[in-house]
Amino acid sequence: MKTLFITIIVLMPFGIIAQSNLSDVSIYSASNDQKFSVLLHTQFYEMGNIDVMDFRLMAVYDVFNNQIIKKVRIEMIFQNELLIAPKINEFNADEIDGMMKTVDYILKSIKRTDISSFDEIVYVCKGGFTVGAFYTPVKKKWTLFLRLIQDDPKSTLHIDADEMAYFKELLGQIKSKFDMISIKDFQ
Repeated sequence: MKTLFITIIVLMPFGIIAQSNLSDVSIYSASNDQKFSVLLHTQFYEMGNIDVMDFRLMAVYDVFNNQIIKKVRIEMIFQNELLIAPKINEFNADEIDGMMKTVDYILKSIKRTDISSFDEIVYVCKGGFTVGAFYTPVKKKWTLFLRLIQDDPKSTLHIDADEMAYFKELLGQIKSKFDMISIKDFQ
C-alpha cells in the first residue's frame, strides 16, 4: 500500500540549513551574499511492522538538484497512563546490507549455548537504530532486540528468532522497493 505525503519546502534566507529531518539533505549558501532554495518532494511507503515498531520506506526527491535520498523511517508508539507519544528514527538505504549480515550472524550465533561469558552482538546505524543480541550465562539464554534509539533503553523491542528472521525478510523487501524507485516516480 502506497501512502503518499508530499513535502514541499522552499527556503530563501541567507545561511540557513534545510534538513527536513534528513541529515543527508543539507543545502547551504556558499557565501552570505548568495540566496539558495530547496524543493523537496517526499514519498512514504508502508513496508511492515514488528510488534509496535513500524517501518516505512522514505524517498526524498531534491527537485532542484535532481537527486533521490532513500531512507527507512522507523516509528514506535509509547503509551503510558498520561501520554501517547511516538518516537521516530531513520537509517540510510546503504546500511541495509550491513544489517542483513548482522541478522545472519546473530541467527547463527544464538545456536551456541555453551558460552561461559556474557556475549553481545550489536550493529548500530549512523542514526542510532540498533540491531543486536546478548547472551547471559547465568540464564543460559540469548536475548534478541531492536532498539529505536541507541542510548534509550525504553525504545528497545525484545524479539524472538522468528521475528529476527522476519526483520531480515522485511529488509530484503525494503531493499527491493528502493531499487524500483526512480526519479520518474516523482515527475
